[in-house]
Amino acid sequence: MSDRLAKLKVMEGTLRRQAPAPDAKYSSSNETQRLQAQFELAAAALISGLTHVVTICSGMCNVSGTYSGMGVDLDVHGIGHGGSDKGRPASELMTIIRRGHAQEIAGLIRKLEAIPEGNGTLMDRTVIVFASDAANAHHADAREWPFVLVGSLANRLKTGRLVEYPAYGRTGNRTINALYCSLLHAAGAPRDHFNLDGGLKEIDRPGPLTEILA
Repeated sequence: MSDRLAKLKVMEGTLRRQAPAPDAKYSSSNETQRLQAQFELAAAALISGLTHVVTICSGMCNVSGTYSGMGVDLDVHGIGHGGSDKGRPASELMTIIRRGHAQEIAGLIRKLEAIPEGNGTLMDRTVIVFASDAANAHHADAREWPFVLVGSLANRLKTGRLVEYPAYGRTGNRTINALYCSLLHAAGAPRDHFNLDGGLKEIDRPGPLTEILA
């Protein structure tokens, strides 16, 4: 702890410059404003060097959550069961929510692109992993799980492509553990498995996803 505090003391000036100005969103109960606050804090932490990894949750991790700040008043549980809001079907409501998330991610990207680092920008050395917490469907069986990777992590990841693997239980299938294993390889911490130990290793073959590694 003493060593950590000493490092923070050295970074004090940078942290003060990068820290977002506190405003109403930081004490708001509105889910959209809370999400905006999380993205502001994440950008400041990455740019200042306080951390190299951040995780942002939309804050809707409960069955009664709503995205009223995006103009959607039906709770996410109702949307998942095909409900409508103001004449808009569930598919349209989900598109609105996903677009809102994507816009926040785009804002983060622009901030990272504005920070020079090495021969490029901070974004050039970053990868953003955009994923759903519910896999392929409401009450999903998790046999399909879409991910979007944005950024090449200093040209260690192949970009601009769609990679699809066979469904779970079919020849050639890979698990999401293999994706995380691949990110570790790209980050310079290679290993054969991620989060698989003992007999669990049998559910996926060892090694990263060679299709996404540059």
